[in-house]
Amino acid sequence: MTTITQRSKRVANTPEELESLMPQSHENTVNTGYSSSIESHGYPITAGAFKLILLFSHLIGILVIVLTILWTNKYLGGYGWAIPSTEFNYHPLFLIIGMVYLYGNSIISYRLFPSLDKPKLKLIHSILHAACLVFTATGLYAVIDFHQRAHIVNFYSLHSWIGIFTATIYFFQWIGSLYAFLYPGIQPTYRAIALPFHVRGGLIIFAISVVTCLTGLTEKIMFSLTVNGTSTYSQLPPAAFYANFIGVFIILYAILIGYLVTESAFARKPTTGESKISSISLSTSRNR
Repeated sequence: MTTITQRSKRVANTPEELESLMPQSHENTVNTGYSSSIESHGYPITAGAFKLILLFSHLIGILVIVLTILWTNKYLGGYGWAIPSTEFNYHPLFLIIGMVYLYGNSIISYRLFPSLDKPKLKLIHSILHAACLVFTATGLYAVIDFHQRAHIVNFYSLHSWIGIFTATIYFFQWIGSLYAFLYPGIQPTYRAIALPFHVRGGLIIFAISVVTCLTGLTEKIMFSLTVNGTSTYSQLPPAAFYANFIGVFIILYAILIGYLVTESAFARKPTTGESKISSISLSTSRNR
């Protein structure tokens, strides 16, 4: 069994390389293109299982987006920037697309295309995060502008507090990652130091994003189903039924993405060329 001392002679320059440096009970046999059978905790997992779970996660993610469109069109008035109430509807749609669906795909992007080289994977990862940032910024603008036009106070609810916290740490994570992993002049040592925070921070942001969406759905259901101080939410009308299912499928999507990104058997194994390029050890970065 490979020891951590032996593994530390390689540099962790990507999330998958970091994972390969961690002590494990069984050696991963995943490489470019995946192997036909993978060992995880002593139990065989076929490469087809990854593809099946991945396909299911995409179907669930797309279903969440479709249900959100149906919900907002049928029960919340549809979409349009001219009217404040319909302008708001861009907020849940764009945040679900950005911080749930696209974000989920971005954190598993290194496992989506195991045969691609690292520069191409970095490009795909960066494009997905850029798209996520655009959708998130537009969705936040929609709700803030809606509040101002409708004379509603901003940032008073728990949902808004969690949302701003999530958006803030995501923005700083995004800026820091651009510098640490895409800026050509950065030293490999600093990349090795930043990588664990980048990987674990990404998972934390994704988890908080899901919580933010769930609290936002609950808040909007309560407001939209309250007339003259009386709520019909307890009667589970169709609007609440739709929104509840959106929340359930968001959780299911998050579970699938979480499994795909944390199951070491599905990790992309760095190619021989990538391993040879590494010159700074993980142990060195830990001592700094």
